[in-house]
Amino acid sequence: MDRRTFLGIVLATPALRLFAEQTPLSPQWTQWGGPNRNFQTQATGLKDTWPASGPPVIWKRALGEGYSSAAVENGVIYTMYGKPREEVVLAASAVDGKTLWEYSTAMTFQSDAPEMGNGPYSTPLIVGDRLFTTGVAGRFQCLDKKTGKVLWTQQLWADHHGSRLMYGYASSPIAFREMVIVPVGGAGKAVMAFRAEKT
Repeated sequence: MDRRTFLGIVLATPALRLFAEQTPLSPQWTQWGGPNRNFQTQATGLKDTWPASGPPVIWKRALGEGYSSAAVENGVIYTMYGKPREEVVLAASAVDGKTLWEYSTAMTFQSDAPEMGNGPYSTPLIVGDRLFTTGVAGRFQCLDKKTGKVLWTQQLWADHHGSRLMYGYASSPIAFREMVIVPVGGAGKAVMAFRAEKT
């Protein structure tokens, strides 16, 4: 989704409202592609067709630049967006879109592919009480999902000599057992695994 202009949430049926509010019995969308990384939901009652005017929009709000999609858990949306010289991680209410917390870092990256914008592109990953994000310039970080406090960071370019692609990092982190896996690039290390509980 190109969210350089806005993020819109469309909730037209009780099933979709349930998905957004994320009760403990409803599906959790904690990573890129959903529970099974196949972009499919177990929610029922979804419409096959919509009226010409489209489904009703419950809320929408302006964000900045970027293509980061959302992770959703227990009524909270986690995503990323860009502002001039900043990259922002956002936690917002899935019910009304209000900000719960934001964490921003300085960003000077300029894409060599201007038609793609300057990011961010990757989707946050939720693992337990932690949130993992990969910024466009290779800042891989772990945050407390309830407060946005940074628990640890790794610089994929500076610390691990990852590949500097013309549009920056776009791959989303994925969870495997006790690890979080991210593509890094660079000689001898196409991907790297970090312990999710590292402090």
